[in-house]
Amino acid sequence: MSRVIKGAVWHEEPRLVKNPAVTHMAAGLEKATDLSTAAQLFVLEEERKAQKVLENAELERNAMIAEAQRHVESLLAQAALEAEEMKQAAQAAGQADGYNKGHNEGYEAAVKEQQGIIETANKKAEATIALAETEKENCVQQAEKQIIELVMAIADKVLPQHFIDAPQLILPMVRSALNKVKDQNNIVIRVSPPNYEFVLMGKNEFQSMLEGQGTLKISSDPALGDSDCIIESANGNVDARLATQLEIVKKSIQEVLQ
Repeated sequence: MSRVIKGAVWHEEPRLVKNPAVTHMAAGLEKATDLSTAAQLFVLEEERKAQKVLENAELERNAMIAEAQRHVESLLAQAALEAEEMKQAAQAAGQADGYNKGHNEGYEAAVKEQQGIIETANKKAEATIALAETEKENCVQQAEKQIIELVMAIADKVLPQHFIDAPQLILPMVRSALNKVKDQNNIVIRVSPPNYEFVLMGKNEFQSMLEGQGTLKISSDPALGDSDCIIESANGNVDARLATQLEIVKKSIQEVLQ
């Protein structure tokens, strides 16, 4: 059968023609959004677990302090009871040997013994409370350390993958870094090869951020990861790599907790 087109039919009604490339990109962005949401939920769950660790440490601290206080009260009550018993025994012995002399000597001995018991109880109480305070600080510091390590581990694991799943996230990072050197004349933006096309599409926007007649160049650097960006200028570089920013955050948290 002949494959020659014998004629054409004109349709008056408009028809929608789908662009396969656009549809594919939309599906990709939707997938990236789903992965982004999953990553955020994971981070929230780990933060909830970290908060639970801190709450448990606080409960343990309060329990230790309460136990120390109960121990102190028990020691003081026991000391008072023993002092009273010794006083009564001294009085009874004094009556047998001569009330006046026995009374005075027995009373003085009871008071002296009572004071010794109370002093011992106080020392034990102070030592117990000091131990409880030390344990409390150790628990809190350990919990804080675990929280920092947990949060940073989550960030190190989740965020780089987040940039792979949603490469458009590199754009706000470039804007933030570029804003620090926008008064320079010659600027080079270095990003990873997978992010190069995304950043290149935003070149006009980045160029408009510059003050004066500065020139802007975007280059692909295989040494950089998908979550990295470095801005080069005549007056120095801006290191906007994710690892560098996470290290700054970690140090800031540690300074606050010290």
